[in-house]
Amino acid sequence: MGLDGNIYIAGNTVSSDFPTTEGSYDTDNNGGSFISKLNSDLTKLLASTFLGGSGWDVSESIAIDVLDNIYVTGWTSSEDFPTTKNAYDTDSYNTDAFISKLDSALSKGKGGNNTNTAKINGSVVDTEDNPIESAKVKLKGKKTGKSETTYSGEDGYFKFEDLKADTYTITAKKKGYKNDKQTLVLDKGKDAEIEMNLKKKGFE
Repeated sequence: MGLDGNIYIAGNTVSSDFPTTEGSYDTDNNGGSFISKLNSDLTKLLASTFLGGSGWDVSESIAIDVLDNIYVTGWTSSEDFPTTKNAYDTDSYNTDAFISKLDSALSKGKGGNNTNTAKINGSVVDTEDNPIESAKVKLKGKKTGKSETTYSGEDGYFKFEDLKADTYTITAKKKGYKNDKQTLVLDKGKDAEIEMNLKKKGFE
């Protein structure tokens, strides 16, 4: 229990529909670890988030300081478990212990920017390298299961942000063109670029 009288819980779940709250740190259940905050009579879920990477993550202990910052300890098998810039150790191998600090709203980690996520910058062009606007671009993660859809801008560019290390399948499509489907391996904390090429149907 925090000094504010609210109840804080850390644990693990395999439920794909475990409740999280809007704006929380992570709403995707990848490794199973969660932190939740409820009011004192347990009638309202105030904040709830997942915490982990693409492996198995276990939260074993939780503490709250006088400013209602939340500290969680446990162990993880995720090589992409989220760490922060200038942390004591940002590499995870096999099974490692972790210590994480979050704000009271469970909306962000404390101690610096997350160095484990990255973004994919891309462009959609035709066979003559002309940009294609409003192409539908879909991303799907192999391990994380993350799925996002965006559209290319006037200059043909698009981007996907806050991505964990994974192998992603990216598909671009637009009416009148043949689809282009590519696979891209995204390393932990390293941005990547990709060019999607669409050929007009009936054009050889």
